[in-house]
Amino acid sequence: MKKIFDKERFKYLRKQKNLYLKKLTLEKAKKMMNSLLIESFYKELKNNMIDDHPLSLKKSVESVFKKSLQKNNKLLKRK
Repeated sequence: MKKIFDKERFKYLRKQKNLYLKKLTLEKAKKMMNSLLIESFYKELKNNMIDDHPLSLKKSVESVFKKSLQKNNKLLKRK
């Protein structure tokens, strides 16, 4: 009886570990995508602007982008 319990427990723990690793990789991929999108958006804005203030521009782009991401995440959680 004890061996069956141990085997089931092992299967459960392995499944939880795999789910956790998948979640971590998804979060890392999301962060990388966000930073890449911010950088490309920033470069595009910088190329199109005449008066450029790089630091304030980057901060404003990041804040706008983060707000839109938060809205998207809220919409995804609702579904």
